[in-house]
Amino acid sequence: MLNLQLLLMRKRILFDLLIVFLIGLLPLLWFPGQTMLFGHDAGFPFDPITHFLDRFSVWSQRLGIGTDQSYGLLGALPIHGLQAFLVWIGFSLKADQLINFIFWFTLPGFTMYFFAYKFWPDKKYLPLIASLVYMINFYLLQAWFVAEQTKFSIYAALPLVAYFTFSYFTKKISLLKSVLGTGITLGILNGGGSFPLYGGLIIFLVLSALYFNFIERSFQTLRKTILYFFGVGILYLLLSAYWFFPYIYYILGFYSRDLALAGGAQGALAWSEYLSKGSTFINLFRGQGIPEWYLNAYHSYAGNFLLNPFLIVASFFFPLAAYGSLLLVKIKREKFFIYLFVLISLVTLIFAAGPKSQLGIIYEFFILYIPGFAIFRSNFYKFDYVQWFVYGILIGFTLDVIFSRFEQFAKTKKIFIPPIHFVLIGLFTVLYVLYHYPIISGSFFDYSSEPGKELSTRVNVPQYVFDFGKWVNQQNPTRRYLIVPEISDTGYIAYQWGYWSAAPINSLMAKNSYVQNTFLVPQSERFLMKQMYSALLHEDIKSFTDFTEVFAIDGVIVHEDFDWQNISWGTTNPAIYGKILDNNPKFKLEKTFGKWKVYDIADTDRSYRITITPKLNFLQGELKNIVSFPGFDPTSPLFMADLEPKKFSYYANEATDIFVAPECIQCNLKEEFFGFTYYNPKILPGSVLYPLILYREDRIREQARDFSSLVNHYLTIADRRIVEAKWMIDSKEKLQFLQRAVDGYNKAIVELKDLVSKRWSVSGKEENRLARTINGHLLQEVTLIDSIFDNPILNIDHRKGFSLAYDELLEIKKITDQKQWVTQDIIDKRYIFDLPKTGSYDIYAKKNSFSNPVGDSSGSRISVQENNVSLAPIAEVSDWLYFGKMNFTQNQVHLAFQDSTLSNLISSVKPEFPDGTGGIIRDGNKISMNLESRNKCMTYSVNNLETLGAEYIVSFSYRNLTDKNDLSFYVNDPKVKIPRLRIRESFIPNSRAWATHNELVRPVGDRIKINLCNGFVSLSQEQGIKGREDLRFIDPGQNIIEIQDVALYKISFPVVVFYQKQRATQENEYVSDFEKISPVEYNINVKPSKDPVTLVMRESYGKFWRFCEEGKECIPFDTDAHYPSGGFTNGWYVKDGIQKKVNLYYYPQKIYMWGAYLTVATIFTIIVGVCWTIFRKK
Repeated sequence: MLNLQLLLMRKRILFDLLIVFLIGLLPLLWFPGQTMLFGHDAGFPFDPITHFLDRFSVWSQRLGIGTDQSYGLLGALPIHGLQAFLVWIGFSLKADQLINFIFWFTLPGFTMYFFAYKFWPDKKYLPLIASLVYMINFYLLQAWFVAEQTKFSIYAALPLVAYFTFSYFTKKISLLKSVLGTGITLGILNGGGSFPLYGGLIIFLVLSALYFNFIERSFQTLRKTILYFFGVGILYLLLSAYWFFPYIYYILGFYSRDLALAGGAQGALAWSEYLSKGSTFINLFRGQGIPEWYLNAYHSYAGNFLLNPFLIVASFFFPLAAYGSLLLVKIKREKFFIYLFVLISLVTLIFAAGPKSQLGIIYEFFILYIPGFAIFRSNFYKFDYVQWFVYGILIGFTLDVIFSRFEQFAKTKKIFIPPIHFVLIGLFTVLYVLYHYPIISGSFFDYSSEPGKELSTRVNVPQYVFDFGKWVNQQNPTRRYLIVPEISDTGYIAYQWGYWSAAPINSLMAKNSYVQNTFLVPQSERFLMKQMYSALLHEDIKSFTDFTEVFAIDGVIVHEDFDWQNISWGTTNPAIYGKILDNNPKFKLEKTFGKWKVYDIADTDRSYRITITPKLNFLQGELKNIVSFPGFDPTSPLFMADLEPKKFSYYANEATDIFVAPECIQCNLKEEFFGFTYYNPKILPGSVLYPLILYREDRIREQARDFSSLVNHYLTIADRRIVEAKWMIDSKEKLQFLQRAVDGYNKAIVELKDLVSKRWSVSGKEENRLARTINGHLLQEVTLIDSIFDNPILNIDHRKGFSLAYDELLEIKKITDQKQWVTQDIIDKRYIFDLPKTGSYDIYAKKNSFSNPVGDSSGSRISVQENNVSLAPIAEVSDWLYFGKMNFTQNQVHLAFQDSTLSNLISSVKPEFPDGTGGIIRDGNKISMNLESRNKCMTYSVNNLETLGAEYIVSFSYRNLTDKNDLSFYVNDPKVKIPRLRIRESFIPNSRAWATHNELVRPVGDRIKINLCNGFVSLSQEQGIKGREDLRFIDPGQNIIEIQDVALYKISFPVVVFYQKQRATQENEYVSDFEKISPVEYNINVKPSKDPVTLVMRESYGKFWRFCEEGKECIPFDTDAHYPSGGFTNGWYVKDGIQKKVNLYYYPQKIYMWGAYLTVATIFTIIVGVCWTIFRKK
């Protein structure tokens, strides 16, 4: 009898595994013909072997002019190793993809089956049902859109980790086996080394450990927990050392910088809020909430599940089946795990839902106050996979009970259904797969179904793309190519045959370096690239050659199949580039691959990858402002002061040439927002968690050591206290703690006043910004005080506190008003900046940046407040006006620029009166409208405007002699008809005194219409026009609106440059030759120089490139000598000159090698240990 049961069980297991395997073959249906998966964020390479080998170097040339891979999934070696191995043994690329997809589609099912069967072997239905639910769900479907193999890796690991963890805590296996099992699992299925993917796994392990400890409440369990996590941590660290060590190096060196670039913790929270649009609890309970469903209006299948009543009802199967197990399962041991899984499910939902759910305060608190938690900002993607592990088990329990009872009922009633087990499993499988019908056709690969903009990651790649990849990987790996055409400002790269992504296609196929203006490169680098593209298009070959030296470009590749006409991301016709290259002897056609052409740059006798020069430029300001400056050499080393403020003084003293290019402050008169956004504080005074808020604030105060940080700290505290006070009053919550908020606000304002009353130890530009920021915050705070001051909830002490604070606010505003320097009118442009050094400077202004570059600029003036001097242009050099030389005895400069080319573009335009002139009187520049002109408009039609990046401003003075907003103003495109009723939406604020109205205009076409209307009267009001109280006693001829000085100006952002020549140099070439040993190392032979020189290596700036001169100590990483030349390449300023051979080495590679040796040694030790154990047992 026992043998029969074992036989039946084995048959059932084989049947179940066969079902899992057959379901795992679904990827065979996804790619008809020769289509494959490429584009968007899909990381599958065109050349898996080259891609795999590239992963052995921390520094890679695949993206732009080089990038650090230590944070870029170095741990994905097992994933890329499988891809490369299949191609190496002879499989085609498509077969390689299909095998990989089948493997990753099936693996989670097998690991889940292993876990479920091992823990509940007597459950006939549970293992297979759990496997199917875990394999097929909408969370995984969104990942299959780009085949996120790193996510599949951690997803498949979770059931195995659960097995080893639970087995250890339930005494099924020893500590050693559990540690080895968990460590090896996570060492192989490691999520590609992407820490954010571990978010869900961490929650699972922490909750599991807490649950076991809570239930057993013994020191022995606590001891087991500590030993287990310590052992797993050590083994995981050893097995992952090859990628973990460089990753830690990155965290220490760049995490704070990258977090700041992403907007800090608040930026991470904003991103989470964006992604959480549909991640409500009700959606997540129903297995939905995928961000793309709610953010992409043309999602290929989401609409059916969001709108179809049948599918909506069917979606409730998931929560009902999962949590129904609480009622159906009766066995105590099983309930023990069900309670655990329900707990994990509910906590996971809180984190997966993000900041917008009813319990979003918890996630928000973690993001803002737990260091490092910001890496989990994509909340749904980083946590929700645990929900599907839990759902798989819980649904498996529920259906196992239901199916088992039905099977027992059929046997009892002798209902003849011979293979009832197979019928029930088959029926469930078919219905479950049909509910997830996109999994059959692969329609989830189709990103957008918008007509004319269809996008998919299933593409048919032309053969010439593969031919190019094979050829280029046989070329000299130091060669660098420019890709044309340029990418549009959208950042998307797209081809006519369907590929589209933000990542360049060449990064997936070759080991060479390619220059392309993608969003993956720094802004300063992109700007120079755009200048380079522009020079080539305008056939300015001299300038283009200079830029090719800047980027060390050896050739040009024309992609004629680029989707340049796409309405979303169109760009220049590549044929234009091809024609220019074909007709210029500077370029030689080297190879043609279908629609891809490779050109060699002729007459290039050496590579500019490494250069040494005595010149050193210093720039304070943006690079775009000096590129065309007379005498500026873009190939020379350039220290950009705004990027390296700590090295500012050193390089200002050492530079041969100094350029200062300040930015115009509020040139377009558009007032910037310097306040704060009113928000729900969620945690109020008196809350259990409020001490954590105060603790965090105290910590920030301790770290705020400079003036700017202290100002921001006090403003933030004041903002929060007044927001807390208003929120308590409006919600009538925690009112007993209201005085605490009022006192806290008063204290913060007093401390802020004490701070700003002292000397502001900041630059002029920062002083101006801080003054505007303080005023912006205080104005909003006053608005909140006004909104609550008369509320009867406030007692006398509350009002006294606010009154005292208000007096302090007035004193602060007096101080900050004196420190602001902002453009107030369209003519007088304002600049404030600090010169790097005092002394004499030549002053220039760029004509092309004036309102009318070809207009009369002789009347333009530059005024310097500190010197009380006004300068007129005295010469013109190329496109620049020279205003002479001025000596400065102090660093701070307040400058004003008057652009004499500015003119009113409608001064000669006659207004039109589409409704007649009755009641409208013109007197020179003044227009009067009386009661008779109600419901009438006048229009100015303006033609021949610039459109590419141009901005205009409409300005006029007005007064309204009624009590309501009667003057309507709007600007429209003549091609677009504005419905009459829309006038009601365009009234400007009423003012009985003369007021000025300015409005910014960015025309989409070369024509606009400026409309001014006297109110709006609907058909129902025509007979009762005098029904308004304020119009009842007005004579029909009396003016009710007066307008004057209507003007349209093109806004200018004049570029002003201060130039100082510190010392002359002789241009010599100090590089004899160089050799690129590997992607991470160069050897450079030099011609000796005792004078100061700068060595530039034209690879992307990396802090940990080590500079070693033969016979001398290597230059430390934190020295002033190393800086990002031009903002993006590596420059080393060597003050004592260079005498001997130089070696450049990317130091994290050494960390990587140490980690790799440690990983290999650990693997070897485990293998020897296992073999020894087996041998001993025998």
